[in-house]
Amino acid sequence: MADFVHSETSEVATADLGRVCAPVLSYWQAHAGGGVMPKSALDPTALPHAVLPHLMLFDVLDEGREFRTRLYGTGLASTYGGELTGKYLHEMETGEPPSLTYRLFGRVVAEARPMATRTRFLIGRDMLAYERLLLPLADAAGRTAYVLAALAMLDEPPPHSLLEMARRARWNTRPGHA
Repeated sequence: MADFVHSETSEVATADLGRVCAPVLSYWQAHAGGGVMPKSALDPTALPHAVLPHLMLFDVLDEGREFRTRLYGTGLASTYGGELTGKYLHEMETGEPPSLTYRLFGRVVAEARPMATRTRFLIGRDMLAYERLLLPLADAAGRTAYVLAALAMLDEPPPHSLLEMARRARWNTRPGHA
């Protein structure tokens, strides 16, 4: 069994986002009106076609303590080797300890603002990195009820699927990363 070691997750300035996340943020900002973009304003046909395979949409459950995948882009399914629509956040391998992933998603809901991160992690001997953008979306009552996420690999993934690698792996957390 390979070691699944979290290396680092850091928040990045939204101005430094790459080709997948930057246009998604621009779209969100144009429709947020200085607040939180309503989910009803989300029109995938208005986004660049190249970003669609990299999008995920999560339902916010239990006042932001749980998240369920409503939509999982085809590019992500291909990269990670499986369809994750309908799965809960804790059922997804993110390259970081689940407690950190939940804190980041929870912060987006609580603060109702975008967050961009870059994560580098090891699975076995493979160092991988991705950029992630998390965006709050409001329901008809104005509550943050959804999180729109864009995810782009920064390195070329290995030829085998990341999901298969993660299934064979186990977590090795270092102090300060649990």
